[in-house]
Amino acid sequence: MKTTPHAARQRSVTARHASRLLPLVILAIAAGCGGSITSSEPTAPTIAEVVVAPLTASVTVGGELPLQAAVRDASGLLVTGPVLVWTVQDSTIATVSATGVVTARAVGSTQVAASANGVSGIASVTVMPVPVASVTVAPARVDLTPGARSTLSAIPYDAAGKALAGRALVWASSNPAVATIDEAGVVAAVAPGSATITATSEGVSGSALVSVAIPTVASVAIQPRAATIQRGATLQLTATVTDESGALVTDRALTWKSSNAKVAVVSASGVVTAVALGSVSISVALDDKADTASITVVAVPVGSVTVQPSSTTLTTGQSTTLTATVKDANGNIVTDRPVAWTSSNTLVASVAANGTVKAVAPGTAIISATSDGNSGSTTVTVTPPAVPATADKILISPSSIGNLGHGHSAQLSATAVDAQGNPIPGAVFTWHSSNTYVATVNSSGRVTGQHSGTVTITATFSGKSGSASVKVK
Repeated sequence: MKTTPHAARQRSVTARHASRLLPLVILAIAAGCGGSITSSEPTAPTIAEVVVAPLTASVTVGGELPLQAAVRDASGLLVTGPVLVWTVQDSTIATVSATGVVTARAVGSTQVAASANGVSGIASVTVMPVPVASVTVAPARVDLTPGARSTLSAIPYDAAGKALAGRALVWASSNPAVATIDEAGVVAAVAPGSATITATSEGVSGSALVSVAIPTVASVAIQPRAATIQRGATLQLTATVTDESGALVTDRALTWKSSNAKVAVVSASGVVTAVALGSVSISVALDDKADTASITVVAVPVGSVTVQPSSTTLTTGQSTTLTATVKDANGNIVTDRPVAWTSSNTLVASVAANGTVKAVAPGTAIISATSDGNSGSTTVTVTPPAVPATADKILISPSSIGNLGHGHSAQLSATAVDAQGNPIPGAVFTWHSSNTYVATVNSSGRVTGQHSGTVTITATFSGKSGSASVKVK
């Protein structure tokens, strides 16, 4: 018998798969022949090949694929008598009916055989996933405020509207400056604006709109609403801002302001610094909402008062001025605090409001300086005046003054000396003008010209006198 090219090719295919499909073919033959591998009909035609069409095919999961099988003899003629037995290599991927209809069960590849009288034809079938026809993102719109987050979900569907599980999704944002999205579908609001969030599976996309807006401020409350702080100190104020939903607003810049920067200033973060004594209002605002706090600045309390010198001795009639150093509770010297001076014994020593002490009579007195309830003191000892030595003469310097102008002054000085020519300390002189119409002299020896002429100026101490001539022009 002549062998056709088609028969030779089919035999070649059969030989290539014989070893791999031997168990499958044996089962098919057994099933088709009632358990025997030989035909029970001695007159049955000889089968040369079984050709399955199509040889390769694809079908989606759940779909059906009808296969056709042609039985031919050695001359290539169709043989219609034999019964075909259909079998599948991996029934977890696909099954085949007795008429050759393949039903896809799971993604993968397998082989389907059609057998008749020990001869088989084989087709390769690939089962593909059901293609994604649409993707739905939920919710379709999300309204957020900057910094807020929300989770979106995406479900792929096939053409029949059946949800497809296990499909990969790729998320993307049309405007990451407004909203970003991660691989889990979590949206993060960044700044005011809008963005389209897209979920894509197998080239098919669905989307949702994300709108980001600054929340409307409902109230601004400042704490504390009133406070007293010492000058130079600081105080942190806080502001609580809520939106219309009652949620806290924490990502907005507040505007702080002082009604009098000479009393207190406030920083952009609400830190108040006391500058000077007084009262001031500190306000905080956001959009059209505001609140205020009343701040009173007081002085730092006095911490100590010291008097210098710590002790002094005066003779009756003498005076001296004491100084008081006032320090606040922080140890800083302050000069704006009132100081009150007192004497424990005004019959011995008196003290003026400026701290000048005058010796009145021999004895001891405590001079105190008090400020804000804190005091410092010094001891003043008053001694009797020294008995002056007897003067031998009085020396006047200069001995004369010429051409003293009208209304002009000149200073004379007097020195009392004893018999040995030693100056007598503490001498108090009495000054006299021989003609006050021409010139006058004060208690310290200062001469002032009045009218033209010559006058004698005399200094007297202890019964002794000295004089100088003064000419007035």
